[in-house]
Amino acid sequence: MVHVNDAFYLHGLASNPSKHLPPGKSLLSIISARSTSSDDDHNQTQAKKRIQEQVTQLATRAFWDEAFESLSSPTPAVQLSRLRLLNNDLYEVVKPLIPPSYPIMDTLSDPLSPTSAPLVSAAGHLRELVGVLRERCAPTRDAELDELMGRLKDVPSVDLPRAYVDVVKGILHIAEKMKEDMTDFVLGTWTESDAKAWVKQKAMDMEHLAVFELFSSKAVRDSFREWLGPETPINKKTLASRVIKAIGSQSPVSPFPPSDNLLPPPLMFSSHDFLRIQNLSQAIAIVASLRSLVRPTHDNDYPWLSRVWTLLEIEADKDIWEPAETKLINLEDEVIQAASLNHDSEAQSRLRDAVQRTLRKDSPVFLLLMSRLLAGLEARLAEEDPPPSQIPIQMRTGRKLQINTQNDAKDAEHKERELIVKGFEDPILKEALRKVLGKIRIAIAWIEESWGDFLEEV
Repeated sequence: MVHVNDAFYLHGLASNPSKHLPPGKSLLSIISARSTSSDDDHNQTQAKKRIQEQVTQLATRAFWDEAFESLSSPTPAVQLSRLRLLNNDLYEVVKPLIPPSYPIMDTLSDPLSPTSAPLVSAAGHLRELVGVLRERCAPTRDAELDELMGRLKDVPSVDLPRAYVDVVKGILHIAEKMKEDMTDFVLGTWTESDAKAWVKQKAMDMEHLAVFELFSSKAVRDSFREWLGPETPINKKTLASRVIKAIGSQSPVSPFPPSDNLLPPPLMFSSHDFLRIQNLSQAIAIVASLRSLVRPTHDNDYPWLSRVWTLLEIEADKDIWEPAETKLINLEDEVIQAASLNHDSEAQSRLRDAVQRTLRKDSPVFLLLMSRLLAGLEARLAEEDPPPSQIPIQMRTGRKLQINTQNDAKDAEHKERELIVKGFEDPILKEALRKVLGKIRIAIAWIEESWGDFLEEV
């Protein structure tokens, strides 16, 4: 489960950054901080940790002492064996810095040719490598590379093993600095939109790593097919219909068994998104149910609904481990105040009973309104897609990412047309429906973008 925590973190950062960013911080600032964090930073990826561990191992005195002894051997075969290992290490370290079209990359990756003086030939290759790095480094690294180049000039044969080892160590050290320079330069040219696109792509990549770390490809396909239905074609309409069914269940959505509302592995990291959508949908139905208990003072005049919706929306949007704060008594008091029954204790008691009955999961009023809400959501999602508002983002580095900027929650909610559902005519409820629709579209678009190619094979 190496990648699971990183995948959950990145998904949350990509899909709902406001809940995961420190106050006053941007995504770009978080990426920059992660790029310069210390070795023991628990947020670093395992791949980066492994590289750092390898570099640390290469830097140990014992390793370099052994390398020096091997290169000092009068036997060419012993030298070749060690040079092959050092070339492999050099290749892996400079690979992100030098394009594969450069001849030196072939030299480092290809087997060494047998020769009576392999170290002399290798020193020539090392000079070539230093020269290429000198061409591609930031100006602040010129002096260091010039110093390395100087160590390889006119070296007596007796001193060549030590010079070679020192230059290899120097290259490994400078290469890591050059990677940091490159990262800092790229980040320095990014906008917040670039950072958002990068985080989203990283989150999707990490999801795949984590899912296939836990499940086989066959298990992932079979579970998704079972969840969707054996004979159901996989397209946007059927996916939306199945998502609505999961949201409408009385059981909370969950990616982990046992559960009566189990999500398949591709939806594992979207489970928190779907749970919030499920909670928001139920909260809307609850507000509509309470609305039915109070006669308005004017047509469509329910000012108290705004307060009730605010209370329930805050609860619905909380993380699953956060404690609930809205109590039933708060909702009862709001309804009683709205009904102007503050001085009639008997009427208050009857209304409190009605509120309690209405808020039960088996309440006919709640179930009726919930079914209408779900039907309205499904019907809207089955309609033609809204006009596209996204364009491919081109990173300033030149790399193109097909990132859907429409997947911004506020943007999606803003563009969603008003949805009219019987029992949800109040402006507060219509706005809440539009917000939920936007969140559902975002969640479905994430699945399509991240898992679309894989699901075509299901």
